[in-house]
Amino acid sequence: MKALLRSSLLCFMLSVPALAESAPTTTLSQNQYSLTGTWSWKILNLPIIFIFDKNGVINVLGERTYGDYKYYELPGADYSKLMSRVSGESSAAEPLLKYKQLGNIIEVTNPDGKIEKNSLKFTNNGRTVTLSKEDGSEVLVSFDKVSDSVDLPKNTESLATVEGHFHGLNKLVTLQVAQSDYWLQKRSFAKQLQNLKIKSLPDSDRSYRYELVKQNPRQSIIAAIPTQPNLRSFVLQLDRVGRRQQPFKGILCATDRPSEQPALLPQLKKKELTCPATTHKIDFNFSIQQSLLKMK
Repeated sequence: MKALLRSSLLCFMLSVPALAESAPTTTLSQNQYSLTGTWSWKILNLPIIFIFDKNGVINVLGERTYGDYKYYELPGADYSKLMSRVSGESSAAEPLLKYKQLGNIIEVTNPDGKIEKNSLKFTNNGRTVTLSKEDGSEVLVSFDKVSDSVDLPKNTESLATVEGHFHGLNKLVTLQVAQSDYWLQKRSFAKQLQNLKIKSLPDSDRSYRYELVKQNPRQSIIAAIPTQPNLRSFVLQLDRVGRRQQPFKGILCATDRPSEQPALLPQLKKKELTCPATTHKIDFNFSIQQSLLKMK
């Protein structure tokens, strides 16, 4: 089951201590129960949904909530993964895992073809399942059954939406990196995006339009505004704040919901840039920090 856990971006869950007590046994045969359906699990207050379908495929979805907007996130769709793709440190999401249930044993096939086996123990009339190492020496995790449905929740973001967000963020970051380069050469940010030298990004241009919202010698604010439905709007602010070691400071905000309107601009609160209401902050990974903020 290690492969399944890795696919959910929760590889650290294997370090969670084993359950203190074994679940009560059931008088029914374990072979009467099936993994097919939707199961829930939570770690660090992040609800996770596991869907074992009838064709031997496992979908692992993270439940996300921003303000009053809740949706389910496909593997590889979280912002850390998207930003890693933007920086070129990782590729698209790994293929979905395959599984077979053989009585009280589950076989999971890794993307590299390696098969791992774990034992299953159903309790609560088949509504709870505990996964352990094949020899039963260590409990890994317990799931609770949500329903027998194998369909993705209606508010699951599609692969097209995930790719749209990637392309929008990709060009937005690329433009601001070019702005920081421009400033180092000219001691001012470019007044027009056309003055920035970047590679052609046609997929980004099909999903978003980009506006230079504000520009002066010490600040550049660029917005990525969707031209297609079901995409979030983004804004990236870059400020000239220091000297030598860290000449720039930046913040990236996204609308909580899909929106074809520009995201509200970041606000300065207690001398810290923050994302305003109806938006949330997206963290840069270190590689993007180095390129965008010119940290040496």
